[in-house]
Amino acid sequence: SDLIQRMLSFTRNETSGKQPNRVCDLLDAALDLAKTDYELKKEYELQRILIVNRAGAEETRLFCEKNNVLQALFNILKNAVQALDGIETEPRIDIGFSIHGKFGQIDISDNGPGVSEAVRACMFDPFYSAKQGERHTGLGLSLSYHTIVTDHGGQLKVSSNHTLGTTVHIRLPLA
Repeated sequence: SDLIQRMLSFTRNETSGKQPNRVCDLLDAALDLAKTDYELKKEYELQRILIVNRAGAEETRLFCEKNNVLQALFNILKNAVQALDGIETEPRIDIGFSIHGKFGQIDISDNGPGVSEAVRACMFDPFYSAKQGERHTGLGLSLSYHTIVTDHGGQLKVSSNHTLGTTVHIRLPLA
């Protein structure tokens, strides 16, 4: 299966696929994946979520393996969509981009209920999921963490507040 192939590629630590990729292209592709994902459209009413992409970064490039980073961004977007399930206020996801030294930082924020400090402490652990149901394997954020931190030498951090929602900060090397 595709998941097994991705896990095997992680263990091989393949770096040959890293090349400069435009931030705007990565984000557009990840958003397209999210918008066409059957589960997100059907179960989470993706069409009712306002997604605001303020990243810009038309010519800024990250040095990364495109497909793995796309999967990581998709996993993070998917978690943001799931966090907005059932909230009464207007559900919203904001995407931003900034440069920090030799790194580009993508911020993906939702206005959901936020996550506790206890959940933040283990949310990148394999097989950990705060969500209920057999479909929630707890692998998405773990694989994203591995892709960003281990494979690319980047950083993946989460800030959260129960009144403001959650922001995932993704730092990857600039090209």
